[in-house]
Amino acid sequence: MSNAELVLLPGKQAVVTGLDAPPDLPTRVYIFDRLYQITAPRIPLPPLAGTIKVIFNWLLANKHVAKNIWYLFQEGGTVDTSNTTHLKSLAEFIQNYMLTGSGLQALLGPTTVLQSVTCKDNGGTSAIATSSGPSMTGSGSAQAFPPQNTVCWSWRITASYRGGKPRTYVPGIVQNATLTSGDSQLSVSFTNSFQGVGGSLLTTMNAMTVDGGIYQMGTVSYHTGHAVRPTPIWRPFQSCEVHERLDSQRRRSGKEAGFPELP
Repeated sequence: MSNAELVLLPGKQAVVTGLDAPPDLPTRVYIFDRLYQITAPRIPLPPLAGTIKVIFNWLLANKHVAKNIWYLFQEGGTVDTSNTTHLKSLAEFIQNYMLTGSGLQALLGPTTVLQSVTCKDNGGTSAIATSSGPSMTGSGSAQAFPPQNTVCWSWRITASYRGGKPRTYVPGIVQNATLTSGDSQLSVSFTNSFQGVGGSLLTTMNAMTVDGGIYQMGTVSYHTGHAVRPTPIWRPFQSCEVHERLDSQRRRSGKEAGFPELP
């Protein structure tokens, strides 16, 4: 890069002029003592034939929302995963199971609602469908923790990588889940119940047959060596574990702009 000039225009984006070659731009820029971080463009993830993205759509207290994402892989049958009628049937099956057979309802506070389940083709199309059956509302004997407090299903897979293992953080947990009030350690009974629900979910999904399609629950490995794989790899879940700890995902709290600020 030669004779390059960084031009900062009020109310406009930063403009780099006079480039002879693409520059190695900085990732952070300070303007009037304020830090602005430059993020890399998002690279679209490649599709993986036969996989479906499953999304739990939660509504929590005070209109907070949360979502859980995991995947299904069609290991038997020849059902078209881009068929919206089939995706709707899958979403309805999962939502009905969460409502009637999962046992999760009793571990959630009464302000916690699983509104619906969305199934989306992950094989290269935009096909998507959302369940329209009854929602699942928590029936626990105590109120729910704030939205950012969760309990984690840790899913065991054969591969190991930096960062641990696939996880599902479930919000809306009852406040009497902890060993003592104000503590972050979960009681043994709650932990066993929550782990049992996760294990039953895995067993049910792996035994599910919808429209002749036989599925397996798991996750998709998109990256290796800080790069996107040309072809993703399917990682089936083997078992579910729950550590006796109340977790936190701050992003579930929503934006801070909605809260008052002290003068």
